[in-house]
Amino acid sequence: MEELKDYIDFGIRDDMVSKDSPLNTPEITDNIEFEGYNEGVPGSSLLLGGLQMKKKTYSDTTAGIWTGIDSDGLAKINVGDSTNSMKWNGSTLAIAGALSASSLDIPDTTTADSFHVNTLGDVWWGATAIGSAIAKILKTGIATFTNVSITGGSLTLTNASIDSSGLATFVGITTLNMKAYTSFEYSASSSTSRFIWSTGATTNAPVFGNQGVLVSPSATASRYCKILWQVTQYVFNNNPSFTCSVQLLTLGANAGVGFIGLGNPTISETGFTETGTNYCGFEFKKTSGTTTLIATQCDGSGTNTFSSTLLTLSSNSSLELFIKMTSSGVNYYTRVNGGALSSVTTLTTNMPSGADSSIQFSSSNKGDAVDFQLQPWSASYEH
Repeated sequence: MEELKDYIDFGIRDDMVSKDSPLNTPEITDNIEFEGYNEGVPGSSLLLGGLQMKKKTYSDTTAGIWTGIDSDGLAKINVGDSTNSMKWNGSTLAIAGALSASSLDIPDTTTADSFHVNTLGDVWWGATAIGSAIAKILKTGIATFTNVSITGGSLTLTNASIDSSGLATFVGITTLNMKAYTSFEYSASSSTSRFIWSTGATTNAPVFGNQGVLVSPSATASRYCKILWQVTQYVFNNNPSFTCSVQLLTLGANAGVGFIGLGNPTISETGFTETGTNYCGFEFKKTSGTTTLIATQCDGSGTNTFSSTLLTLSSNSSLELFIKMTSSGVNYYTRVNGGALSSVTTLTTNMPSGADSSIQFSSSNKGDAVDFQLQPWSASYEH
């Protein structure tokens, strides 16, 4: 039988504290008050100092643990090293480096206004369950958001990009769109044209040239000019887009009115009828020699919807006009003399619909012996 040795031979004091223990150091024991001890284990009342494993102070970056009362009297803890650590400084918990967890729920798993990460790596906000979240990103790369706003940056997709100005570039689009373009082609020798117009006592024929077509009622009183470009049986269907480049030539004094847009609203030598037909577009309004531009639309009823004044125009102004129809409204944009694209103007009531094949370009002098000349250079339609 092996001989039992006295514990003193193992370097243990009578109070069961190792002779090599830091508790034998006066500067350590002076900082510890014991409520009681059992086999060398300190009591629960630590005034200063604390538990140290490798670390000597709270700010020590050596890999290890320090917990206790710091020199400022605050209870603190520091676990880790200079790269990965968890620190409580008496008021704030800070975690540095990598964090591994099976899931994350902030502030909890029951509050709808919350943030979550599951074990698969999926992330979601605003709901307790990912299935009902309106904002989420799956590990597969599929994301769902109600709205996304990018300020001053850009969005890049595979074969597509949208820059901070809103310019979009797409390559290899698989969606099949119907598209039509014109520079107002006309063959005088064969009297053939893609456009429809009428002649008579109160109408003036359009004049085709190498800068588009001149739509002019002339300076003869009570005259108008109208041409129609027919591109499809249903110009209002399938979220269409329309653009037109037009120059205002002689505007003259007194009154006048013009229209460029989808549909075939009524215009005559006396003026423009804003109700009774389906249409959407831009109306040029001249009153006492001042010409302004508005957006207007009608659903064929006795009421039309129109915007406030978009522009005040002068002779020789060059305009680019843009229309984009959606299921919820019609968006109107303008650009003047090669400048910046305007902000959008959206009209949501009296939306046009139904079978209509025409796009109209027209002008009337409203009974005055003064010309009101619009010269569309080109136009495009797509849906």
